[in-house]
Amino acid sequence: MGQLSCGGDSALAPLALSAPLATVIYTCIPITVTATVPFTAALTVTLSGAATGEFFASLDDCRFGAATSMISIASGTTTVTGYYRTKSTDTVALTATSGDLSATHSLTPTRLEVLGQDSLDAFDVAPALNGTRIADPHNVVSDGTRLFVVDQDNHRVLSWSSLPTADGQPADFALGQTNLTSAVMGSPATASTLVLPVGVDIIGGKLFVGEKSCRVLSWESMPTRNGQAANSVLGQPNLTSEGCATTATEVSDPHAIASDGTRLFVADNANCRVLVWNSIPTTNGVAANFALGQATGPGNLDDGDCSIVNGSRFGYPADVLTADGKLFVMDGNRILVWNSIPTAAGIDADFALGQAAGPTNLSADDANQGGGPTASTLNQPDGMATDGRRLLVADGQNNRVLVWDTLPTTAGQPADRVFGQPDFTSNGINNPTRATGLGQVQGIHTDGVRFFVTDKTNQRVRVFPLF
Repeated sequence: MGQLSCGGDSALAPLALSAPLATVIYTCIPITVTATVPFTAALTVTLSGAATGEFFASLDDCRFGAATSMISIASGTTTVTGYYRTKSTDTVALTATSGDLSATHSLTPTRLEVLGQDSLDAFDVAPALNGTRIADPHNVVSDGTRLFVVDQDNHRVLSWSSLPTADGQPADFALGQTNLTSAVMGSPATASTLVLPVGVDIIGGKLFVGEKSCRVLSWESMPTRNGQAANSVLGQPNLTSEGCATTATEVSDPHAIASDGTRLFVADNANCRVLVWNSIPTTNGVAANFALGQATGPGNLDDGDCSIVNGSRFGYPADVLTADGKLFVMDGNRILVWNSIPTAAGIDADFALGQAAGPTNLSADDANQGGGPTASTLNQPDGMATDGRRLLVADGQNNRVLVWDTLPTTAGQPADRVFGQPDFTSNGINNPTRATGLGQVQGIHTDGVRFFVTDKTNQRVRVFPLF
């Protein structure tokens, strides 16, 4: 049988090939092969025709595994989905072949490498206040459908209702503001306002936002419109209270929020602690169960001492993350790692990244270990992300992103890859150019095949492939 097109009457052909209408580089593009007439035995299908990309048998393989051109339609089924990924925007004609059956489908992926600017080498020196420009991109998160970016200086969180597909694509709405052209500081506090938001995360279908007015706001379902009111708050007794303090129910500059699916963690930056709730709160002002980073005892939740640095005490935590049963706390020029999540205050971390292995590993906190940057050093890192297998770190003052291709297991373990610099020993801003470099990176998010990182100096969010 000759080549069968997926257009026109392809639904009548024995084999058909299809892909989504919108396809984007650096993503896992589903490629569906359909047998439109009954087959009595399994079909082995060969995918080909994409010299600029690769095929994968599953989404998991596309993120972590090996490429293959062979997928199978099992006996008794009619459809199988493989995945295609590419770094190219060239039009490609994909072909599925099984014996003398074949089908083709053409696609042209769009480019998404930057938000906040129109292109990788662009910098708007007098940006308008709208849904496109970002004054101070501080953090970023996605649930795989939507994207949220903290625009700190504009007192808002920008939201794309579906993942953007092109460079410079404007956001659809903003939390903290009534429209995309306002930047009002939200004081006095209400359920709809924000003051210098910092952290953002999605946990169990809920959106959490931490802000410098000492609140952690929660939306019970994903917001869909400008200025949508939050449903509950931590750090305050109600949604109209504000003010910072050091107690079990109050916070001071909550920088980051995380969860292992059961517990909630908040990096309470100015109080030099990570607050832990043993279950995720659903109402206002719920007291934390204990604090990491402060002394044990009856004063554990009332202490904000920042003067001690060791395995259980730390300074100003910038981020907190859980992965594979481990806890990661970003603190100063190091990342503390607990191999199992602590269940009480005062438990020492097992080791630290960013500081040299040895007896001072958990007590040192030197930028770049007192020298220049290497694969093992950090300089005021500000964000972490994981896909469950890798660890990604936004290494702020080194103007780079470090990637450990497996979760680190030892003190001072060097990163495997670096983005934003030509090598591990460089740390210049926009090195060598704005199009390839970074400047003061802060927040980071990954879906396992690409990552988004906020680039403060360039007032943008950069998108990089992990492959």
